Parts: sequence; structure tokens; C-alpha cells
Amino acid sequence: MRMRACRLAATAAALIGAAAAAGCAAKVETHTHPGARLTGQYPNLNIPPKTANDQLSPDQTKADMASLQSAGQASAGQAAQPPGVTDPAELQKLAATHAADTLNAIEKNQGQGAD
Repeated sequence: MRMRACRLAATAAALIGAAAAAGCAAKVETHTHPGARLTGQYPNLNIPPKTANDQLSPDQTKADMASLQSAGQASAGQAAQPPGVTDPAELQKLAATHAADTLNAIEKNQGQGAD
């Protein structure tokens, strides 16, 4: 029985060793990004990158800002009015009576079969 256990252990060790040796023999591939090159030098980060599109000149920026500001000033007087009551005096009166009116309405509906 002891001999059988030794043979089993030796077979397992041989299989593990063979698997490890096969793994070491595999070729390791290195993947680099397209365009990346190993030159042995540090990259020069002082070179500005190429832009994807033409950039706005300062004159174009000023002209666009002026047109946006004039459009904003022209539409400022046409701002939408909020719906509902906007008079401060009416709002204060509503605030003073709203709670009592709502409570009275609830009490009236209380006795009407709210099953």
C-alpha cells in the first residue's frame, strides 16, 4: 500500500513538472499600440499635439461672444412669466388663508362617507 502511494505521488509530480515545463516553453508575445515605437529615448513632451480641427482665433471668439451677448440682451425683456399668482400682496394673503381653507375643506369631506 505504501508502494502504491509512492508511485501515485511520483506520477503526480511528473505530470506537474511536465505541465510547468510546457508552460515555460510557450512563446510570450508582446503587443504594442499601433504607432508606438521603442526608440530608447524619452519622448519630447514640449511639442504641441496636432489638433483634430481648426481652432477659433481670438477675433472669432470675440465676435461670437458679442453676438451671443446681444442676443441675450434682446431676449431678456421677453422672459417667460411664471404661471399663477405673482403679486406679493396676493401671495401673502393666500399664505395667511390657505391653511385654514384647506383644513375646512378636509373637515367637510370627512363626514361624507370616506370609507
